Amino acid sequence: MPPTTDVLLVTHVQARRDTGALDVYRPLRLEVNGLPGTLPVLRILAAGGDVEAGLRALAARHAVAAGPPVLTPVYLHDYLARRGMVLRELPCIEGPGSDEALAAILRDGVRLVALSTTWLLGPEGAEVVRRAAARVRRLAPGVPLVAGGVGVRKGLRARELFLAGRLPGLSVADLARDFLLIDPVRDRDLDALVLSEGSEADLVDILERLRAGRSFTDLPNLALPRPEGYLFTAAEPRVTELDAECVDWSGHAVRLGGFEAPVRTAVGCPFRCEFCDFAGLYPARLRALDSLVAELRTLPPPRRVFFTDDNVAITRQRLVQLARRLISERLDLRWRAFLRADTVDAETAALLRESGCSECLLGIESADPQVLANMNKRLDPDRARDAIERLDAEGIRTQCTFVVGFPGECPASIERTAAFLSALPSGGRARAFHRYYLFRFQVSPLCPAASPEQRARFGLTGLGEQWRHMTLSAEEASAAIRHVFLKVQGPTHMYLEMVPPEWSLAAARQVLERRDELQKQRLRGDVEDRLPELLAAVRQADGLA
Repeated sequence: MPPTTDVLLVTHVQARRDTGALDVYRPLRLEVNGLPGTLPVLRILAAGGDVEAGLRALAARHAVAAGPPVLTPVYLHDYLARRGMVLRELPCIEGPGSDEALAAILRDGVRLVALSTTWLLGPEGAEVVRRAAARVRRLAPGVPLVAGGVGVRKGLRARELFLAGRLPGLSVADLARDFLLIDPVRDRDLDALVLSEGSEADLVDILERLRAGRSFTDLPNLALPRPEGYLFTAAEPRVTELDAECVDWSGHAVRLGGFEAPVRTAVGCPFRCEFCDFAGLYPARLRALDSLVAELRTLPPPRRVFFTDDNVAITRQRLVQLARRLISERLDLRWRAFLRADTVDAETAALLRESGCSECLLGIESADPQVLANMNKRLDPDRARDAIERLDAEGIRTQCTFVVGFPGECPASIERTAAFLSALPSGGRARAFHRYYLFRFQVSPLCPAASPEQRARFGLTGLGEQWRHMTLSAEEASAAIRHVFLKVQGPTHMYLEMVPPEWSLAAARQVLERRDELQKQRLRGDVEDRLPELLAAVRQADGLA
């Protein structure tokens, strides 16, 4: 009997991780009864409920234990279905019951297992993929196994840089912990790695071969691990058809589970920030707005969307075109997205509000002009502050990210960042609310700052979490993160959570700001218990007061 499933896609090869739980960020997060003081936890406590039971009920209401959906499995499901092929998803291969879930799908018959490497978290990502591959091999020794996605593309870039002598001081063993395509013996459990941008087309070709009972290892765009090295098949450029291949969201209501739909308006980013290891992995391309609107219309109203692009507004002109089109279509849309602060002015902020934008995620990265210049960020701090003020005036909230410790960072630049954050709208003078996230600089071998030229320019040594340069060390950057958090007055640091959409902006702002102030009091040694005041604010936000 032929297999009932053409491809089993493992979306996450590792369990989702709350980066705020890491030692460098933990002091910035309130803990209540041994749990992170996230809004779901606080809401359950404020209502007098049992936290563990409440969190289980919350997961059941969303209907998707894996959390908010990501685009990869939804897009691939529809892409393959249009070609008469069946995809089943295993949301995560780690965690309780994952072996049993994997084995159950395999018993029904599977032609191919595909590991997505797009959602790897932190260092040693290649080792995570290899553990997942070994687990599949153990449970399904005869089923072909391939890997594709961002992690494979990064591995290909690392290999190219290494062979070109652009990663001095790093050995095969050093790189193989973090990257695939470096050591073929360690990648041996994979039959192939799919290298192209448009890997969905390669996946179809592989499945057609398997359906015909033939080998796929001579197809283009593959790397085949062999004991003597990788066998690379012919390169045949393929790109994702952004306009022709739309998701039909009407068939994914259960998968959404009440969360926002992840939708893309573009791929890639044309900017080359020095700290970013994604730059250039995928050529920047825009989607036609007709195609985007057609996909959005497949969502049942009220439509709630997170645009997944690295940068939804590559230019101000594109942002204006997008917002005006969404306004004219009357889609009953609420949306969030990453965009550049320098595309926001009075006109675009008003258009964003009218188009349904509720939140902008802004990469500010520093408030110091010299640090921003070192980053090749091409952003003026005053322009960024003005953008946030404009968005606040329209009632649009923001999430702003900052990279602490980039070369050039020093006590003066750290103070500028703290002052920048404290000057943002908060309390009674804000219409929305504004959150920030302080990331400690990491030295990825793929980021431009790690090139031999930039290392020499900045006096940068080390890799990953352990580094030092002319003005700062990793340890000093950790101390700076705590210092900024304690000094900022008003805007609040990020938790891994979603703000309840039914809360008013004012109520949400009060809860978030009270929570941060409580944590700062605890860090300063203030033993007065202000938790009841915070829970009272939560009850008021929930209409229980």
